[in-house]
Amino acid sequence: MAGEGAPIYLGWSCLSVGASKDMFDMLIFHEDNAIIEALPCATNVKKINLHAGGLSKLIARAVANPRSMKTSGSSKERKLEHLLSHVLGKMPFFLAQFKIGSGAIFEEYLKEYTHWTYSDPDIIWSDLSMWLSPSELVDYDIITMCKIADANRLFLRGQFALHQNRDSLNWLWTDLSHMQVDNVISMMTTTQMAMKRGIPNNAIKRMIFISAEGAYSQHVFSVPGVSVLIAGRMFSDKSLKPVVWNSGDLSRCVCGVIRQCIPRQEPQFDNSYCMVRDSNHGNALPPINMQEEEVTGEDCGMNWLAEQYRHCISPKSLSSSRAVINEAILLEGKWHSNNEIVSPRLRKQVGAMFHFRVWEDDLSNKVDTQSMRPGTTCFIMYVSLADATLYVHECDPQLVKERNNAMLSKSTSKKIVYGMIYSHRKKQLEDMKELATYI
Repeated sequence: MAGEGAPIYLGWSCLSVGASKDMFDMLIFHEDNAIIEALPCATNVKKINLHAGGLSKLIARAVANPRSMKTSGSSKERKLEHLLSHVLGKMPFFLAQFKIGSGAIFEEYLKEYTHWTYSDPDIIWSDLSMWLSPSELVDYDIITMCKIADANRLFLRGQFALHQNRDSLNWLWTDLSHMQVDNVISMMTTTQMAMKRGIPNNAIKRMIFISAEGAYSQHVFSVPGVSVLIAGRMFSDKSLKPVVWNSGDLSRCVCGVIRQCIPRQEPQFDNSYCMVRDSNHGNALPPINMQEEEVTGEDCGMNWLAEQYRHCISPKSLSSSRAVINEAILLEGKWHSNNEIVSPRLRKQVGAMFHFRVWEDDLSNKVDTQSMRPGTTCFIMYVSLADATLYVHECDPQLVKERNNAMLSKSTSKKIVYGMIYSHRKKQLEDMKELATYI
């Protein structure tokens, strides 16, 4: 779902997803967005123009008529549609609150698909057919990809939560109390009034917005018979190692100099470049070795979620020899993990996707990029802390040389990250106090 305008990095996402054209389509819903319509994308990207008010109409219809997309024309549906049209036009981030309902809201457009997922625009995709086996697609109702070695935290990730396309899953979100029509109307009314008073958007978001990753995840996990796989196949944006996308293959570069991350195309080099690769990448993964785990609500982190939604595999149940959990499985109401010692399935240097929000939001204040073109076979992404710039360009050694081979320093990154986050949060706290007083 897209509001007005479009972030520059949406183009990288809708080109890289072309590597998965044999398995996935990307559907971008928008309202008369000329920027999106003009965006060069892969052939498996479908841009669907719902025209002015179209998103608000579909969302209001689904919220007001749970388990049915037939409009009732009720006064509540009409009121909610009006409120959403006003709020989403000014604060499109509220669309994220409704993405858990995508399977129902957009059911008319999903009839030909066996699965669907919501996602974010700031993602680089590899060839997902290399990361999702046919058996997984059948065995699990929902597959969510998390950062590598992060599957101990039990929630559906907002970047990838692949649902089987059936009504019993598509409408689960309507069971949540905050998604009841009266509560959504109240939330949007409060938001509209706060906007009229000039309360900053960040403060409104922090006080009113409800993350889909909390209540929805725990509700899904509580439904009898639902099976879920949480799989660590996404690169972390907390690492500063450059990321290379090469013909649909997504790799993490561990070179000492950025120019060495560029794949060499000359035949005599046999495309061997400074990149540590998992030796068994491309081979079939060994079967999961499942063992039941204890779940706790303590020491889970996840502080952006309400406390009652923070669940994780208990650290106390982990021995030092298997402290890493890269896959968690929910079967018959019980959580299990794969024992990586017995069945090593974790891949460190290759990934299915890269969510780079921290790079874009916290580590850089500008983007230096070539326009990615359809047919691009290789590009590299890295952050220069020297000039706080996120660089994305095709795999051209000369371009890297011109950018002075900017290198990444962990010590420098900590100073920059913490300084930027602190300054942002200080202002947000002031805004939140004003909004709390108003509400």
